[in-house]
Amino acid sequence: AKDIGDKNGEGIALYNLGEDHRSINEYQKAMDYFKQALGIYIAIGNKEGEGGALQALGDVHYGLGENQKAIEYYKQALKIALAIGDEPMKGMLSNNIGNIHSRRGEYPKAIEYYSQALKIAKANGDKKREGSALINLGAVSSNLGEYSKAMEYYEQALKIAKVIESKVLEGEIYNNLGYANFDLGEYQNAIDYYEQALAILGPLLGEDHPDTRMAKSNLSKAQSKRSEHKDGGDGPSERYGRLQGHDE
Repeated sequence: AKDIGDKNGEGIALYNLGEDHRSINEYQKAMDYFKQALGIYIAIGNKEGEGGALQALGDVHYGLGENQKAIEYYKQALKIALAIGDEPMKGMLSNNIGNIHSRRGEYPKAIEYYSQALKIAKANGDKKREGSALINLGAVSSNLGEYSKAMEYYEQALKIAKVIESKVLEGEIYNNLGYANFDLGEYQNAIDYYEQALAILGPLLGEDHPDTRMAKSNLSKAQSKRSEHKDGGDGPSERYGRLQGHDE
């Protein structure tokens, strides 16, 4: 038992070293430590540790844009989460796998995994992850041109953002609602949402933050469109720059 305890401690230390290196973008060193931790967890039968190390390896590859490797690690970790009944881990991994499918343009698969993440978040009473899953479902719906459905998801997410008092999340949702209305040709509605996004994101993040600049750009395009009273011109406004809630 002592030997197992010592090994488990070694695995934790190696995992933590991996996190330290990942935090300063030393990805190769991070992977080396995560792989060493993974080997120890497998050897001593620590399934929770094994799943965590697999997820961490997936996170590194995701951050490097290596989608195939990331999804392979995530799916291995998901099998473990299912086997040990770890619902929060299952939810996180479902969300992350959904992000990769969305990144690849594989939207039906993304919807499948985001829907799983949403179901788990609701069952666990995890409002933050519930909101993230709804935003991701809205983003995928927008990418499929299903703007009314996207707005329904965003409106549900907005209610949650207000309940958990997350102003940044609220601002991001207003930007997404602006985008959906813009593509429906509802330029005044889009302007209203972009203005609400700016009123929140500007003071919180600063005028030079990429998210604030994006909302400003979107507002300008919507105002131009409204003044034109016709289609064409500046092109579509930008989607919000990242998927919500990639869990690491």
